[in-house]
Amino acid sequence: MHRQHMIAILERYLPASCTIHSRKRLVNYLEPEQEDAHSTSPIGLEFADGTTATTDVLIGADGVHSAVRKTMFEVASKENGNDEADLKQYIDATFTGMTVYRSLVSAEALRIENPEHVSLGELMAVSIQLHCA
Repeated sequence: MHRQHMIAILERYLPASCTIHSRKRLVNYLEPEQEDAHSTSPIGLEFADGTTATTDVLIGADGVHSAVRKTMFEVASKENGNDEADLKQYIDATFTGMTVYRSLVSAEALRIENPEHVSLGELMAVSIQLHCA
């Protein structure tokens, strides 16, 4: 799924009380201290323009230079007592030597070529529960 398509879906179906920060550059997020596995507290967001926000849900679709990925692996390396070098390889995006070609095939053409293809079966619905203030 292209990131812009995902943003469009979220904008269409999220309640008006929710805000999507799709035109700001996230530089860091701060996870609150959790008292136990079942407690939840908002996640702090820090943007490049100096503004901040809090959220209950953070979707890390922020591109190849992902601040979400960077923060996630930095926090994980510190929490688990690992040497930061153990996870450093995952912080920065690296070329894997793999290339992806994308194309669209109509369901009608796929049905002719491969009538049993899994993509022609029932669509699965995914439910995301959000708390918006």
